[in-house]
Parts: sequence; C-alpha cells; structure tokens
Amino acid sequence: AALELVRSNDPENSRLPFLGAQLAQLQLREFLTEAREAIREKRFEYASVAIEAARVLELPDYTEIAAAENELSNAVSAQQIDDMLAMANTRLEDGNLLEPANDNARYYFELALRSDPESTAARQGLSAVASKLALQARSETDDGNLDAAEALLVDASALDPDSSEIAAAITALAARRDEIADQRRQAEARRKAEAAKREAEARAAAEREAEQ
Repeated sequence: AALELVRSNDPENSRLPFLGAQLAQLQLREFLTEAREAIREKRFEYASVAIEAARVLELPDYTEIAAAENELSNAVSAQQIDDMLAMANTRLEDGNLLEPANDNARYYFELALRSDPESTAARQGLSAVASKLALQARSETDDGNLDAAEALLVDASALDPDSSEIAAAITALAARRDEIADQRRQAEARRKAEAAKREAEARAAAEREAEQ
C-alpha cells in the first residue's frame, strides 16, 4: 500500500523498481510457503490458489513457482493413487475380485499401476487377486466345475504368471481332467462289456431255443 502511494505521487522515483522487486520476492516466499504447507496437509485446492497468486506477481524468474506446481501435481497424483489402492483393497476384502466391471479389485489395482508403474502396493495387490482366484479355481476343480476353474486360472495367470500357487492349481485341474477322462473310459468299457455280455446271452438263448 505504501509503494502504491509513492507510485501515485512520485511515479519516477528511482527506488520504486528495487522496492517493488523486494516486495514481490517477499510475497513469493509467503505464497510458496503457504502452498507447500497446504500440499503437506493435502489441501490441494488451497495450494493451487496460493501458487496462482504467486504466478501473477511480476518476477524475473518463475522457476520456483514451476517447481511448486510440479510438487502439487505429484501430490495430487499420489493422493489419487492412494485412493485407488484403498478402493482396490476394499473390493479385495469384499471378494469382488473381477466383478462388477470397472468396480472390482483387479480394476483399481491395474488403474493404480498404470498411474504409477513402480507401485509395489499395486503389484502386490494384483498378486493377491491372483492368489484368491487360484484358491477359487481349486474349489471349482474339487466340485467338478472344470470349465469355471480354467476360466479363473486364465485370469489368475494373466495377473501373476510366475505364481507357484497358480501353477499348482493348473496341475490339479489337469489331473482332475485326466481322472474324469479315465473314469469315462472305464465307464465306456464297462458299458461295452455289459452290452457284449447281453448280446452273447441273447445269442445263446436263441441257440438253445433253436435246438428245442
């Protein structure tokens, strides 16, 4: 306010540029301090307002403001990823592994991983989904629902192709298929044997009747 008063009364004052630059730097420090504090407290809207206030200052260099904007952007992204992981873990606990579409554990873990390809939590989450799918597949295998088990294992393998648990479930499924195929072969062999026996008995009965 004092500078504006001087500027209105003595616009050619030689000290005005220097004092204006000092004031702008002080304001910059204040705005950026407020912005970074707001970022730490996850008050992102307030941080954005503080950065924008700094942006309209007359400054020779806006590097520090650009750095604060980058910090805000990273913090917002990190918060979004945290929110995705929280939703993913909730769906995981509820057993919503693959359904409903766009609102399940796999969906949110994959979304978080696309946002942050280095996210260990997202990768571990997908491995947990795969593990639960493998467990479900074992149950379906035991109940004889082999096609359902295979579908689950396809999804599980896509999420965690190196899982020994999934490999064991695939082996169990193959063994169950072989067992069922063997049972069917045995049943078919018994059916044919019984049919042959009935045919032989009928032929023998016909021969006896012809002899009489």
